[in-house]
Amino acid sequence: MKRNLIGMELKSLRVSFLVGTLVLLAYQFALGAMADSFMGNAGMMELLEGKSAILESFGIDPVMMSSYEGWVGAQPHTLFVLLIGAFSAIWAGTCITRERDKGTAEYLFALPYARQEIFFSKAAAHLLLVTVIAGLTFLVNWLAGEWFSRVSDVRALLMLAAAGCCVALAFLGVGYLMTFWMTSERTATSAGIGIVLVMFFMGLLSTAQGTAAKLASLSLFRLFPPNEVVAHGSLTAAGVLITVGLYGIGLAAAAWGLGRQDL
Repeated sequence: MKRNLIGMELKSLRVSFLVGTLVLLAYQFALGAMADSFMGNAGMMELLEGKSAILESFGIDPVMMSSYEGWVGAQPHTLFVLLIGAFSAIWAGTCITRERDKGTAEYLFALPYARQEIFFSKAAAHLLLVTVIAGLTFLVNWLAGEWFSRVSDVRALLMLAAAGCCVALAFLGVGYLMTFWMTSERTATSAGIGIVLVMFFMGLLSTAQGTAAKLASLSLFRLFPPNEVVAHGSLTAAGVLITVGLYGIGLAAAAWGLGRQDL
């Protein structure tokens, strides 16, 4: 990995990163600030308990919403994992096609660096961006809780951010796996968004029966149910193994394919 190559990738993604991150953090802060208005509303809590089956499909238990950490897991966290997953799939899936569409691929791969070195520098930039987003999300949720509510378990907030980061790693791996099947940046972007949305809606089938429930178990969004993360303050070993494993497989496959592809 080379710092200048990492810098080039960061510069290429700066607009999407800044805009997407600002929108995400604004929503996280706004939802965090609203926590007490829902937690202290008996009528709202009663309504949510009546919709427990629907909430369960999102990995949400109405009881968890009696605390600020539970509120974050039930509301802001859902948006967080969805957006960070989409960012990851798009950035990974377009890392090569973006260079082709911009006409910079010939220049980039003519530099005195191995193809794998270029690719891993891009991957390092993606990992850095995902980590920054997860870290900032944790800080914003924590600050919103301290200012507008009461944070009793900082570890739970940290684990929710870590869960989102792990999901993002998995989608980075998926994006790298599909990189060489994409012919344009637009196609790769559409495919990345499509995969994330399909996974998200598959996860909503968790309360169904039979085949639908089996499909739900394949969703990356079901690896870290928010109610379990908040209750235990930790991530499951199986979830971490699957997400990190997908990331590693995606990296290895993309690096191998790049070395054999006619660019």
